[in-house]
Amino acid sequence: MFVTTESINLNWLVELINEYSDLTRRAANESNKQYPELHKRPDAPAVASALNQGELIEAANRLLAVFAASQDPQAVAEQLNRLLAHGEPRLTAVVNDGVERCYLIDPSRSPLVVASALVLLDFVETNGIERLGCCAANNCADVFIDHSQRRNKTYCSQTCQTRERVARHRRSKP
Repeated sequence: MFVTTESINLNWLVELINEYSDLTRRAANESNKQYPELHKRPDAPAVASALNQGELIEAANRLLAVFAASQDPQAVAEQLNRLLAHGEPRLTAVVNDGVERCYLIDPSRSPLVVASALVLLDFVETNGIERLGCCAANNCADVFIDHSQRRNKTYCSQTCQTRERVARHRRSKP
C-alpha cells in the first residue's frame, strides 16, 4: 500500500483521536456513546475505509501518545519511532504528475497508524512539536493542532476555553 504525507488530513486525524481514543471518551463522559463513522466520510483516508471500530479505537489510542508527549521532543520522537517501527514504511519514488516521495506500507501492519505517524512526523518537522497539544481544560483530554499565529493555543476549542474562564471567574468570587 502506497501513502504520501498528504494521504491523511490532520484535522481528520485529530477528530479520530478525539472521537475514538479511550482516554478522550472517558474524559468527556462519552464511553457509552455511539462512535461516529469517520472512516466512511468522503474526507477519510483510503487506509481507514476498510477498518472496523476496534481497529480505529486501537489506532486512536496509539496515536494519542504522540500528542500526550508533545511537551518533550525526545518523547515525541520515541513515540513516532515506536509507531513507525511497527510498520517499517519503505521510502520510494512514484510517478504521479511528476516524481514524488511515497511510502510503501505492508497492509497487514496497521497502515493507518504508520501513515498517521508519517504525517505527524512531517508536520512536527516543518512546524515544531509545540503545535501539537492536549486540551488544558478540566474534564477534557481532546488533542489539537495549533494553527494560531501566536503558537499559544492551550484548549481544544472555544467551548473549553470559555468554560475554564467562567470556572476561574466563579472561583475568584467570595
